[in-house]
Amino acid sequence: MIVNRRRETKNMMKLILDRGLKSKKYSWISVKDLCRGIVIAAACDWKKFSQHSYFITHPKTITDIELIESTAQVLKKRGFIFPLPHCFLQLVSMIADRIPALHQPLQSLGPDRIKEILPACWVANGSSFQSDTKWQAEQTLLEALEETKEWLETQKGYRL
Repeated sequence: MIVNRRRETKNMMKLILDRGLKSKKYSWISVKDLCRGIVIAAACDWKKFSQHSYFITHPKTITDIELIESTAQVLKKRGFIFPLPHCFLQLVSMIADRIPALHQPLQSLGPDRIKEILPACWVANGSSFQSDTKWQAEQTLLEALEETKEWLETQKGYRL
């Protein structure tokens, strides 16, 4: 019986540590495609369409690893992926939230941000908007990141 408990404890620890170490999926859209979608939506006669919510997203989802690797490719730098278990992030968030000296430097690890990080995916289905308006995403992730890089360099003076 003790062996079973140890195995159960070991399996539970493995489950706890595995959460957060797997790649997550996200919906995404470029700013240019989103603006085109908003203009198309504004010009539509919505009385013809069903009364439900629409999402404007790129039809292809991305993973956090794809985003980091694509960003590294555009910036011509090496991306760094360091997976952390959710329980560790929650602990750091709780500590940072309660110690004023840590709160400001670790704002991105506040409780609300951790709630956003925890789900395995943030995916919205944009197919109904695409079929009702005939809108299609035009930019790839690499094109959108390259355009963003150029804008930051020219408009904001960043050296990336």
